[in-house]
Amino acid sequence: MTKLKMKKKLTSFDLKIIALISMFCDHLAAVFLSNLINASYNLPETVLNSASITDKILVWVSLHQEGMWLFSDILRLVGRLAFPIYCFLLIQGFLHTKNLKKYIGRLALFALISEIPFDLAFSDFVFERYYNNVFITLLIGILVLCAVSTVERFCKEQRHKGRNKYLMLAVYLIGIMICLRVSAFIVDDIFYSDYGSSGIIAILILYFLRKRATLSMVLAVITISALNLAPFALAGLLAAVLINFYNGEKGRDLNKYVFYLFYPTHLLLLVGLSIIFGVYHFA
Repeated sequence: MTKLKMKKKLTSFDLKIIALISMFCDHLAAVFLSNLINASYNLPETVLNSASITDKILVWVSLHQEGMWLFSDILRLVGRLAFPIYCFLLIQGFLHTKNLKKYIGRLALFALISEIPFDLAFSDFVFERYYNNVFITLLIGILVLCAVSTVERFCKEQRHKGRNKYLMLAVYLIGIMICLRVSAFIVDDIFYSDYGSSGIIAILILYFLRKRATLSMVLAVITISALNLAPFALAGLLAAVLINFYNGEKGRDLNKYVFYLFYPTHLLLLVGLSIIFGVYHFA
């Protein structure tokens, strides 16, 4: 037992850093590198003969396009770790936060703050109605957890009062299905947020099977992959290995807003890099 505990060395802080690095790798490839590589096709004569450092890099990329696409694909595979880990941390936050209302408020605030950077990065628009940032999915996810826990408490209280257990089971299952259906409609048909209903289902899997963290993560990642028809998302299964080393501790104390701010900030940085290299096309 002692040896097992010694192996569990990853804190919440460590998982946040891993998820943050993974997310950055993913977005570096999806935003900046894709812009750079696509722009390297059919370069004009002015760029080919330019002495500018950015133009020289573009020329180099044009000569190594296959390798650059491979590198980009590897970064995107690394990026599959981020969302499953963030979902896991969302569950931990929901279960252990001292102030749930403030936690929900932070998610709502940064869902709003991050929308323009997200749209600029992924849609080349200031505002894209039909594809929105992942904070919205996480926000709806935690609201669903609030609703589900309310249903759980109600059914438990009614059982203590002597209500028929099969009736309460039916109420419980119907309540869960309603929560899932409503939340899926919100993320898929109103906000069109990143990961959508597959993200909500993953969050619920991680919540219901929270006492079997590794199994829940495996099922959550498979669900995301299957519902999005994205086999490459299975790379996120590595997250199941990582959370097996989670020790349940908070870890290093760093201002929580650093992690929240990183999301919109790094997206703006990648857009800025694309502009500097002349490969960003504002719609």
